[in-house]
Amino acid sequence: MPLNCILRAGIQLVDVVTARERPGRSCPRAEVMRGMWPALAFTAWQAACTASGAEAFHRLAGPEITARFGGMELSDEVHWGLTFGRNGKLISVENDSVNKDTGTWQVIGNKLCLAFGQDQPRCHEVWILGRGVRLMREGEPSLDGVLQKSRYGKGAVP
Repeated sequence: MPLNCILRAGIQLVDVVTARERPGRSCPRAEVMRGMWPALAFTAWQAACTASGAEAFHRLAGPEITARFGGMELSDEVHWGLTFGRNGKLISVENDSVNKDTGTWQVIGNKLCLAFGQDQPRCHEVWILGRGVRLMREGEPSLDGVLQKSRYGKGAVP
C-alpha cells in the first residue's frame, strides 16, 4: 500500500458511516480500510495497557501490615535495610553491617510503629504497590523501599 494511503487512513478519508470513498481520492477504499486495522489494533492494545497499568499505591490496614512485615526486610536493595522479626524485634542494616542499635516494631491501629533504643515509637502509614512500600508520616518525607524476604532466613534476626 502506498505511504500516502496509510497516512490518509489515519485521518479518515473514508466515510465510516456509509463506507463510501470520498471523491478525489487516489487510494482505493479497501487499501485505506486495510491500513486502518493495524492502527485500530494498536489503539485498542494501548488502551488496555493503560487501563491495566493504572495501578496505584494503596494503604494497608493493621492486620495486613502485621501479615506482610513479619519475617521480611524493607530495603533500598543497596544501602540500608530494616529487618522485621516475627517477635517484634527490629534490626537496622547499613551497607551489609548490622547496627547494634536494635529496636522494636508493632502495629498500632492502622500504622506501623518503629522504636529504636529508648526512643518513643514513631508511627507511619504503610502504602504498598507490589513489592514497593512507602512509609508515610505527616510532615516528613516518605521512606520508600521494597519489601523482600529477610536475608537472614525464616524471619530470623541476628
